Amino acid sequence: MPKTINVIKETFISLAVIAAVVGSLYLFRLLPSSNTNDVKDTIKLPDIEEPVSVATTTTELLLSTGNLLKEPYIPNQNVYTSDYDKIAVKLALNGKFKEAKLLITGEIFDSNDHFISLNFDNISGVFKGVRSNIDRLDVNATKELGGVFTRGPFDFEVNLLTKTLLSTTKEEFLASGEKSKSITLWDNMILEPPTVVRLLVAPFNKNGLYGGGKITSIEFKYVCETEGECDAALCDPQQIYTECLKGNFNYSAAKDWCNRSLLEPCKDF
Repeated sequence: MPKTINVIKETFISLAVIAAVVGSLYLFRLLPSSNTNDVKDTIKLPDIEEPVSVATTTTELLLSTGNLLKEPYIPNQNVYTSDYDKIAVKLALNGKFKEAKLLITGEIFDSNDHFISLNFDNISGVFKGVRSNIDRLDVNATKELGGVFTRGPFDFEVNLLTKTLLSTTKEEFLASGEKSKSITLWDNMILEPPTVVRLLVAPFNKNGLYGGGKITSIEFKYVCETEGECDAALCDPQQIYTECLKGNFNYSAAKDWCNRSLLEPCKDF
């Protein structure tokens, strides 16, 4: 009896091994082969099967006025009143511009929160600022947008031809209730080139007092729509606009500005 049981076991094991071998051979025939010669109805795929990213634009070299400031300045409390004409940069522009940017650098003296008041021609506001009410700024919202500056050097760029986020001014807030504005500064200049724009950058602290930091450089960088057919220049603080435009560009630029400004002194120009 034990011999019979052993014979049955050996027979069962042998059958199991044979079944495993047969099954493996069957599956091997069903599985795809890495050798394309052994697999029917296949073709080689192209080496490139999707669009390849190719740069379609070229980077144009930005022209620059260099630093428009004769020396760094720390704004005082009269920066927008009696001292505005002395501190504000007068920038003469002529021609058509494809790109126009301001690169601003400065330094904050302490670790307290400071904010940047930006003025370009007739537009003013806190850079990346959000107003809270008639006389207060929302610090948390302004910080989230990157409008808070603390100790150390800083620099930021303002693209004049695209949207810039500024807080509304007191008058704008009273008129509309809006806490901030997204505005294209170039489109809101009083006059298109040839013209002269005034610009000013002034840090202030949480108590609303100007100072606590200095502005070391304001640089205007640009590209002309047609090469060589636009220009930018710094006006002397004492120069009137017509003198600046005529001296840096030509009489036609000054006359054009006068015809559009309709100012009384331009009658005899």
